[in-house]
Amino acid sequence: MLDQNRVELGDSGELVVTLRSGYDTQFKITNWSDGLQFFTVEEDRWLLEEEDAGIFLASDEDNYGSEQRDAVELFVNEIPLPIRQAVSCFSYKQFSLLRLVAQYPKLEAILLRSPNLCWLVICFAGYANWSASKVAKILQLKRANIVEILFGIKSKRLVKLVNKIKLINGSEGEYLLLLKMLKDTRVINAFNHWKSVSMIALRIIHKRPYFINSKLLLNEIIADKSIQHNLIRFANFSETYDDLHRLHRALDKTFEPKVWLAIKDSQKLTQLHDKWVTRFNNSERGRLAALEAMRDIPPFLRRNAIDNTENLLINDELLEVDFPICPIGNLPTFIQIKNCTELSEEGIFMNHCVGSYSRILLEERSYIYKLLSPERATVEVKIRGEKISVTQFKLANNKKPSPESYACLRQIITDFQSRN
Repeated sequence: MLDQNRVELGDSGELVVTLRSGYDTQFKITNWSDGLQFFTVEEDRWLLEEEDAGIFLASDEDNYGSEQRDAVELFVNEIPLPIRQAVSCFSYKQFSLLRLVAQYPKLEAILLRSPNLCWLVICFAGYANWSASKVAKILQLKRANIVEILFGIKSKRLVKLVNKIKLINGSEGEYLLLLKMLKDTRVINAFNHWKSVSMIALRIIHKRPYFINSKLLLNEIIADKSIQHNLIRFANFSETYDDLHRLHRALDKTFEPKVWLAIKDSQKLTQLHDKWVTRFNNSERGRLAALEAMRDIPPFLRRNAIDNTENLLINDELLEVDFPICPIGNLPTFIQIKNCTELSEEGIFMNHCVGSYSRILLEERSYIYKLLSPERATVEVKIRGEKISVTQFKLANNKKPSPESYACLRQIITDFQSRN
């Protein structure tokens, strides 16, 4: 913490910091007019360093004593206010960017016009080991040429998109995500008409590419909410989207991207989901009834009967197949769904879409249980090595279970883990 160290201004306006960590370590940064050069001490000599000095303008004032705060404030105030404002959102390579503009004043114009682009170049330069002079030359090119160097695409739309992006903390992770995402022309085109683009939107598309061009993405990001809030919100939307895709295939429909992209809000998404659940479960109800009616038909006649049942038994080959057994096993009130017939019956009884999960269960990607008490619920469990996760837990009609039911399920998982 800097309040345990010493920060002061030198005679020439440089900021001198002495770190007390068992033995004194000193570094200094020359002022803005002297190019923000960064020096460290070695054997009583000041050595020029090319390394980034770390976050520069984002220091917490609470970490300073009053004299130190005054020294830092005087030093920082030498940097022109528009430049400080332009770099304030970057926590990664901020000092390198400031130092470059201090040493090459002609770059001030592009920094104020396109701070994100300048930051991306500085970050890229760190990985590519470019010299400061090479970075300065690149930043004097046309912006379309600069983005071509970074992303391999020469595009005015990309230039506009880079300017629209609202970073959350300007971290190295955000830089790496942008470097990957902005090489995709679908991403560039998708945000063409957005006034601003949150990093949250890019993170969502990175995890769920089918949200590209989705009106839901445009309408449902809440700007004044945290990134965690938005990601959890879209995780729920994603779960519904996944269910819709499964129902779509189970109903033997041709994939129509326009159906998904036209959904404007969560209410419309839920309405479409519920409509298809009803249609699917009605189909399953008829199929199971037809199968039951044919139980007594001799096997050599059954195929002909199936062919004449107007596709009610489309998935007949799955009906008698058992799913892999879950290591958790069964309890009196926590019972694994064993086959496709039971799965369809669970979906019909609970009025949700679990009946469309056959392929997932056959591939052992998850297991489905029915919880009988304290509430009747359906549970999806995934096991990866020693990690057990409950990915879905729903009452009838996809309603949320009570705290008592959550506590009961946690206890079941805990008891299993303690036994193993």
